[in-house]
Amino acid sequence: MNPIRASAPGSFMVMGEHAVLHGQPALVASTDLRLTVTATPRQDGRVSLRREGQTHEGPWPGLDDHPAFRFALVGLRKVGVPEGGLDLRFESDMPDTVGLGSSAAVTVATLAAVQGLSLPAEAQRRWDESVQPLDQTVQSLDNRLALFRATREVIREVQGTGSGADAAASVFGGLVALEDGEPRRLSAGLPEMALVYCGYKTPTPEVIRKVDAQLETIPALRNLFPAMGEVTRTAIATAEAGNWAAVGQAMDAYQGHLDALGVNTPELEAILTALRRMPGLLGAKISGSGLGDCALGLGAALTGPLPGTVLPVRPGTEGVKRERIA
Repeated sequence: MNPIRASAPGSFMVMGEHAVLHGQPALVASTDLRLTVTATPRQDGRVSLRREGQTHEGPWPGLDDHPAFRFALVGLRKVGVPEGGLDLRFESDMPDTVGLGSSAAVTVATLAAVQGLSLPAEAQRRWDESVQPLDQTVQSLDNRLALFRATREVIREVQGTGSGADAAASVFGGLVALEDGEPRRLSAGLPEMALVYCGYKTPTPEVIRKVDAQLETIPALRNLFPAMGEVTRTAIATAEAGNWAAVGQAMDAYQGHLDALGVNTPELEAILTALRRMPGLLGAKISGSGLGDCALGLGAALTGPLPGTVLPVRPGTEGVKRERIA
C-alpha cells in the first residue's frame, strides 16, 4: 500500500474569540502556511511518529502519550491504525512559538492521511472531489463536515474545550463563518493584512480558565458575549458584501469587548496602537484568545517599525488536501 500525504493550513481568528465558546458565531481565516502529514503503512504492528528533532515509537495499541504528538495520538485512537502499524511524519511551515491553529491543522492532516490509507481508488477519487469548493455537491459538504466534526472532537478531548473555528478553517480553507457550531465558507477573501506576534503566548486553555474565573467573580461579564456575537454577525455580513471598511470597524468594536474581558496586555496594546497609526488601516484587534500571541491589522500598509514581530503569513484559500504517493 502506497503512502498517503495530507496537508492542512493554519488559521487565525478574525472575530469571535471567547464568545464562540458561549454559543456565539466566529469568523476565521486559513493561512498560506501548511502542516503536512505523510502516513506510511508498516508490517510490524508498531506506530512511529516523527517530527523535526523528535520521535515517538512503540507497539499499537498501547503506545504511551507524548506531549509533542498528543493531538495525533488521540486522532489515531478515534480513526484506528492499519493492522500492520503505521509511520507518521510531520512537517510544518508554521513557527512553533505562535498559535496559528497548528493543533487543528495537525489533527485535520492526520485524520485525512490515515483515513486515506484504507480508501479504495474510487472512494479516494470521491474524497478528492470533496475537497473542492463547497458548492460542488452535497457529498462534498458531507465529507468535509465529517472531517471537521471528528477534528473538533479530538481538540475537545485533548484541551477540554474548543469551538472548532480553527478546525473549520483548516478543513474548508479561505474565510469561514462558524454559526450555531456549523461552518460556512464565504466566497470573499481577506484584503491586505498584518499579523504581529507580541513575543510570547499563553496557552489557550489557560486563558480560558482565567476568563472563566473572572466570570465567576463578576457574573455581569457574561453580558459581553451576546454583544460580541452581534458584532461578529455584522462582520460576517459585511465581509460577504465586500465592505471591508465595515469589517474593520467591527474589529475595533470587538477589541473593546476583549479589553473588558481582561485578555489584552501592554505588549498587545502597544502593537494595536502602532497599527492604528498606519495609513489605510481599516481595523485592528487581538487575534486569538489573548494574554499574548498576536494582533491583527486589516488593510494595513506597513510603513514603519512595530513593537512586535510581523509574521510572514498571508490569508490562504485552500483547505485540506490529500494525495497518494506513487
